[in-house]
Amino acid sequence: MAIQDIIRHHQDPDKDLRSDKSLPPSDNVNAYINFLTIDDIIYRVMWNNGLRDVTAVDYNTHYKQVFGQKAFGGKTVLVRVGIDCPVDKNSHITGVERIRLAIPTLEELSGYGARVVIIGHQGRAGKHNFVELDQHARVIRKLINRPWQPKKAVKYMGNLSQEKVIANKVRSLKNGEMLLLNNVRFLIDEVFVLDKPGLRPHELNRGSRIVTILEPLIDFYVNDAFNTSHRKHASIIGFTNVVNLVGRQTEMEMKENRQVLHIIEYPFVPIFGGLKVGDYMGLIKNSVLSDKVPYVLLGGIPGIVALMSKEIRHREWYNFGKTTEECLNQNVSKALVRLFEDLYKREAGREKLIAPVDFLVKYDSEILDLTPEEIHNHPKKDSFHLWSIGEKTTRRFVSLILKAKTIYKKGPIGKSEEPGFEEPERAILKAILKAHDNGAYTISSGGDSMEIAKKLGFSENALFSRLSDAGGAFVHVLEGNRIAWPMLQLNTHWNLFYGRHLRSSLPPHYHLKSRYRLEFTIPRKGLPEALRYDPPR
Repeated sequence: MAIQDIIRHHQDPDKDLRSDKSLPPSDNVNAYINFLTIDDIIYRVMWNNGLRDVTAVDYNTHYKQVFGQKAFGGKTVLVRVGIDCPVDKNSHITGVERIRLAIPTLEELSGYGARVVIIGHQGRAGKHNFVELDQHARVIRKLINRPWQPKKAVKYMGNLSQEKVIANKVRSLKNGEMLLLNNVRFLIDEVFVLDKPGLRPHELNRGSRIVTILEPLIDFYVNDAFNTSHRKHASIIGFTNVVNLVGRQTEMEMKENRQVLHIIEYPFVPIFGGLKVGDYMGLIKNSVLSDKVPYVLLGGIPGIVALMSKEIRHREWYNFGKTTEECLNQNVSKALVRLFEDLYKREAGREKLIAPVDFLVKYDSEILDLTPEEIHNHPKKDSFHLWSIGEKTTRRFVSLILKAKTIYKKGPIGKSEEPGFEEPERAILKAILKAHDNGAYTISSGGDSMEIAKKLGFSENALFSRLSDAGGAFVHVLEGNRIAWPMLQLNTHWNLFYGRHLRSSLPPHYHLKSRYRLEFTIPRKGLPEALRYDPPR
């Protein structure tokens, strides 16, 4: 909530301020999820110190810094950041935008005198971008220490194997100092925790070493990694016994998402491309099944997999050659193939899924424009690289985009970074720009699409009404029929903080599995004494 809403909520706790009543209603289950912010904590301390007749202007100009120090000064605050960056073949990070987005939260908490412990990840095991965070620490140190300000200590700890060393390092922090721990995904129990049937998300702290080490040492847990907040990883949902709140970047993302869910207009046309399809399989399915989505445009890997999942003749499927097969084996799960097989069995899938009718193909030094049938029958197909959609597909996609009132673009439709393959992506972006100028609401998420748009000479703000740096997490919100567990946990902590029923803000029909018990996702002893609520009488 904005500080105005926080103030009003304290003064009139029975009033439902969970949503902006000026926005249209939404049937998306994520539309009314609540979350605690840094301002909620500061204002609660003010309230409990007797300052109960304060305006938003007074708060920001006179009280925020003073009571921020009272709320967070001397406290140990764990901040989960989303600072994974592009990495080149020499293991050097090549872009720092996500690190830059984390700075406001770190700087604010440090400025209040908090002892800030930072955890984050970089890449995935087995990938070239799976590197240590020492480079990230240097960037944070540089960004946070501006020449005109007092210098702040930003320490780095690469060794996560020794519990006592980690604990002693955290305890030794002074007020205002920061400590970045190494890549949390180096720990196998970050992702694979307590492999046990029926494991409940709140039980992650039993199986995660990093949670059992850090949780007794911290006073607050801050989620400032919205781009990872669709995953049930230990560093995201394991810290249940301290108050969970959001950092400034996650706060902004979640507020903007709430607006998007209320103002989406129809027809809604999504365009799917890129490599990391697993994160948005649910949205592809929901789009096909929705009567508000007339078409689902498929480029990149989704377009190739869709065609290869569809029978062209009895017991015959497209074969695009060994090079394409190897690429799919590395990047595509069998679940995606099964998804398209299932969707093509449905009438809605056959009508709505718009797969490519031609491809731009790299063969030796040539660029060919071939139909799927021509590739399938070509004797040299094993050496073909299907690097983008062809001219006919591009024209068809453009005409459908221009009919939409809301357009969502997820991932590039081809390898536009390769010479000769830029035009399809450029044409799609031009169509989105034209639709945007004509009043369509345009959305994009994930860093790849934005980077490519910049390289092709487009302004992000001119193209898209809503930009989200989070790929899979934003898609999860947009799907609309399930709430990611990290979001549920944040909502539950908000309800605890404001004395609400733990299911408050969840749709009445929303079903939780019996083993997912919300009461186990909040501190066992309740709120700390300084944050307990004395509502007005």
